[in-house]
Amino acid sequence: MSHWNAWESDEMDESVSVVRRWEDLDTDILVKILQSFDIFQLTSGIAHPYVYVDGRSDKTLTRVLKISLNLSKGNITSLIFHFNLYVSDEQLTYTAERCPRLRRLVLPAWNRIKKTGICKAIRMWRDLESLTMPSIANPPYLIEEIANNCRNFSELKVMGPFDIFFASTLAAYLPKLKVLSLRCSMLIKDALILILDGLQCLEVLNISHCLLIEAPTPPAPRRIIRELDQTILEKASRLREFLTCMEDSCIMCQRTKNDEGLLRWWGGRTLKGISRAIKLWETLKEAITVYTGLSPATFFTVLALALAVYYVISGFFGSSDNHPRPRSVEEQMQPLPPPVQLGEITEEELKQYDGSDPKKPLLMAIKGQIYDISQSRMFYGPGGPYALFAGKDASRALAKMSFEDKDLTGDISGLGPFELDALQDWEYKFMSKYVKVGTIKKSVPVTDEAASAGEAASAGEPAETKETDVSKPAEDGPSAHGAVETPPGAEANE
Repeated sequence: MSHWNAWESDEMDESVSVVRRWEDLDTDILVKILQSFDIFQLTSGIAHPYVYVDGRSDKTLTRVLKISLNLSKGNITSLIFHFNLYVSDEQLTYTAERCPRLRRLVLPAWNRIKKTGICKAIRMWRDLESLTMPSIANPPYLIEEIANNCRNFSELKVMGPFDIFFASTLAAYLPKLKVLSLRCSMLIKDALILILDGLQCLEVLNISHCLLIEAPTPPAPRRIIRELDQTILEKASRLREFLTCMEDSCIMCQRTKNDEGLLRWWGGRTLKGISRAIKLWETLKEAITVYTGLSPATFFTVLALALAVYYVISGFFGSSDNHPRPRSVEEQMQPLPPPVQLGEITEEELKQYDGSDPKKPLLMAIKGQIYDISQSRMFYGPGGPYALFAGKDASRALAKMSFEDKDLTGDISGLGPFELDALQDWEYKFMSKYVKVGTIKKSVPVTDEAASAGEAASAGEPAETKETDVSKPAEDGPSAHGAVETPPGAEANE
């Protein structure tokens, strides 16, 4: 395929040959041509290879990596992993060893890569210039590795919450960063100011569709900023490009605010939908002109006037107020009741608030903390895409971004660093968006001795106790009559 950089076509009436380039070819035709090749033909002898890896199966992913990386002969410069791909340390190390010339890397949003794995890979990628990565709770270890090993690094894209800690890390380790994209992320205002002040070499800053948050000192609540103030605009005036969009009418801004799903790296699906909508609109405008002879603006003006006349005339024959509105519309118009504090409840009691009873609030727990998510009923309520999380402590499922029943638990033991970071991001998001209404009651196991004492008491025979047993608790350890169970995942958090 590398020999097909250009081809010549002789014109019948002209002796001069016309050279045509691949980039001049129609996209649809180019796609058809590329689809006719298998992976061996696509990756063999490519001068500037570009590998896109998508798939959840370890076996499939490993096979694709082995074939493409071995045939590329170490010439791969761009590597993009699908945002929902699960990559292991072994797969990342294997990739790094065979892509020493890598310049651009896009990491998946949810993965099994540990600190040692990503740091080892970064040390091999000394030519790395651009990185797209998920937001992590402890960024210094990764950013410091980039600063120490990647001499030409200049572009960073972060997806997920961006706080002051992350901003100060970039200012400390990557002061010469030229391009920073925080598109479609939750951005703290003070972090934005720190970036503008601390990164003096920054040329391009993209905060389009960001949810800009002002986080005052607790207990003052957080506040969404809907317009950039003059101070930020003045600081950003030195940039070559400062990309912003905070319009309420913008689809992407709305999704950043409301969407509780996976992080969108490039907004790929959304952009495809918008592109289709634009094409449909263009087709509709052409059809209106062809079939009516009117411009689209005139056509819709006439249509609006016709509807207005219809409603005026129909008003003479009966009031529209007498027509009952659908029940669903009335329910949507009713304001949500204020959250009710529940205190400590058990996991079994929490199941009653899964949305099956519309009179009860919709609740969900993360790391034992219960939040009222009634305002996002369209996502977490019955029929919603994340309804299985409601009424449960879904900590493990959120950390792994799993929809399997076995992961719908608050047990977070055995999770990796990236998964714990992802869970913390979810916790921050819930803390900023929803009201905490209670906690999950921790279970206290009953020992055999206590159980036998309880049976004796129920039979009317008081159990014998020694004075030393009840006078004071043991100083060297927990009481012999019971031990409080260690919270799930405590070892991992430590």
